[in-house]
Amino acid sequence: GTLPTDFGLLSQMREYFHVGKTGLSGTLPSELGQLTLATIFFYFGSASFTGQMPSELGQLTKLSDKLYFYENQFTGNIPSEFGKLTGLYYFYLYDNLLTGSIPSELVYRFVR
Repeated sequence: GTLPTDFGLLSQMREYFHVGKTGLSGTLPSELGQLTLATIFFYFGSASFTGQMPSELGQLTKLSDKLYFYENQFTGNIPSEFGKLTGLYYFYLYDNLLTGSIPSELVYRFVR
């Protein structure tokens, strides 16, 4: 199945959003960017998600720990809006079909 856009209505969700390893597929809804109170962990790893990563996830500026996109089939560029996620400690993108260069906002944030 796919991830319903209604998940964006969970505006009071504050900690964990884990939908990896669930058998879900398709594109991630841009409405997930409305979960702006989320503070710790977004996990989309080891699934079958496709398409571009929604730039709206760059609005999750309170995330302070992990954002996982690994082992999917995401395509296109890494959204430069992800550079706003300054509180992240882990940001995993490996094993996707991404193209283009890494946005400078992320290079300066995560490469040491």
